Amino acid sequence: MKANPNCITITTSAADNLVKIAIADNGLGVADTTLTRLFDPFFTTKDVGKGSGLGLSIAQNLS
Repeated sequence: MKANPNCITITTSAADNLVKIAIADNGLGVADTTLTRLFDPFFTTKDVGKGSGLGLSIAQNLS
């Protein structure tokens, strides 16, 4: 599949009183060194002041 950072696919499903939301893209991917830390609180690849690094950590804790 060719990389296309402008393509995001969102799918949803429901079963047994649960809702599943899956979000995917076909971009270039994430470096292995970043992948291992994605859900760490306060981890960000953005410049200082441009992000809190809490988004994926919070999303993981909601699941």
